[in-house]
Amino acid sequence: MKRMIVFISIIFVSCNSKNNSYESILKKLIVDSISCIGKSIPNDYISETEYKYSKKIEKYQNSSFEVFITLISDSSIVETCNINIFPSNFSETKYFYDLLLDYINDDSWEFIKNISKYKLPNGQLYQKDDIYFGIYEPTPMSIPLCFSKNISLNDFYENQPEMNFDINFYKNEIIEYRNFFDERQQITNILYLENTIPNDLCFLVCWDDNLRGYIYELYVFNKNNYIINKYLVGYGPKLNNYRNILMEKLPGNKIFNELIAYGDINNNGINEIFSYSLYPNLGYIFTIFEYNVIEDDFMECLLAPIFINFERPFSPVEYNGNGFRILEVIDNESIDLAWKEYTWNKDLKKYVKR
Repeated sequence: MKRMIVFISIIFVSCNSKNNSYESILKKLIVDSISCIGKSIPNDYISETEYKYSKKIEKYQNSSFEVFITLISDSSIVETCNINIFPSNFSETKYFYDLLLDYINDDSWEFIKNISKYKLPNGQLYQKDDIYFGIYEPTPMSIPLCFSKNISLNDFYENQPEMNFDINFYKNEIIEYRNFFDERQQITNILYLENTIPNDLCFLVCWDDNLRGYIYELYVFNKNNYIINKYLVGYGPKLNNYRNILMEKLPGNKIFNELIAYGDINNNGINEIFSYSLYPNLGYIFTIFEYNVIEDDFMECLLAPIFINFERPFSPVEYNGNGFRILEVIDNESIDLAWKEYTWNKDLKKYVKR
């Protein structure tokens, strides 16, 4: 089967005013790009190779923008459209890029779901039906985009690596890595977590430490099966007698006999890991960790000091469908308590108090 890939390069010359015409041009450009996919190569495109066609449009939609479009296809059917936008100056680039992000993140539009299984380096990936929309990291004079039905074309996206060995291989690698620092711990649970950190293999490991209780860590392997990072996502004394009560109102996948769970609770395509811990100088806390696409790092997105009633135990953290209701410790000395509502903020990539 022959393959053609569709690239669209758009060169913006100067624009005299920044007004609503930018938005209408952007929408028209996106519609035109998507409408190419799945259809035959239009007659007004010039063949560059057997699979690659292009055309240049001066003053796109009667604007000052110059647009260069390259289509790449499979058996003369367009599969992918890449777009490079080159404004005439930096301020124009920033304005158009901000407008683009506002447009695709608008809840009234359909390109709002971030797909964590595929990630363009320094970029984002969105989906509409079976068409994917990628955004490269902009430069001062360029905004590259892509529309595609085949996200693997030309390695445009890097697929999530798969487990090449049985989980015991990774377990033994983790034990050997951990024993270099401390040989007291024994693994009580190990789980392979998909859709957690793009382009890496992730394993959630629960340890039983003979002195300190439980330790929860996320181990990260690259595609060559080497450990490249680990993250502490929870630790503290054993609370097995209270485990069922503490976890009963939490969502996601709860790990047997552990105070930790995981799941895509904020519906952004990426797994979160949430657990109870005991932090020095803070007491018992509830934390949530998640991969932050902006910082390109796995990091804490919620930390709240909580009150655990050991005399008459109940769940101090309750999932409410849009976040969490948490019995928070306001003052450690006087043990002032208050129920606080936390909701997911997609712009800050954190849970914030209402």
